[in-house]
Amino acid sequence: SLGFALGGGGRYDGLVEEFGGKPTPGLGFGLGLDRIMMALEAQQMEFPQLSKCEMYIATMGEEAQKKAFLLLNELHRCGIPADTDLCGRGLKAQMKYADKIGAKFTMVLGDNELQQGKAEMKNMKTGEKRKISISGEDFINDYVTVSTEAEDFSQDGIFF
Repeated sequence: SLGFALGGGGRYDGLVEEFGGKPTPGLGFGLGLDRIMMALEAQQMEFPQLSKCEMYIATMGEEAQKKAFLLLNELHRCGIPADTDLCGRGLKAQMKYADKIGAKFTMVLGDNELQQGKAEMKNMKTGEKRKISISGEDFINDYVTVSTEAEDFSQDGIFF
């Protein structure tokens, strides 16, 4: 017994009518997520660790945003946690956010990158930048190559 309710609810038959609608039967409920978390912790429940963001794609412009969504889809399909801006922030704010969420790599997409079909992938720990393709399978292959090389270096203690 926890000594507190996890949720509550009841009937609200007159609620719609109070707001000018027809008499309608109703019911509702609410759950307290904080209390549910407390209950799970009291049961010594193990929580999975959230995956850190491997790649953050910063964008400049609408076309770049569209391309970023396509690239994110490819990354997610391969099981690679990745993110991009959904709030319309400026480049500086996007990069600050990428740093805040602990993204291992970042990439900036703008008109130049779209025209060239390549963008710089930056290792956020070392600052090293590498040009990679932003086209289909080449994108994933290049990403895997660069990220694997960075992982190999980190295990050897050379860069990290």
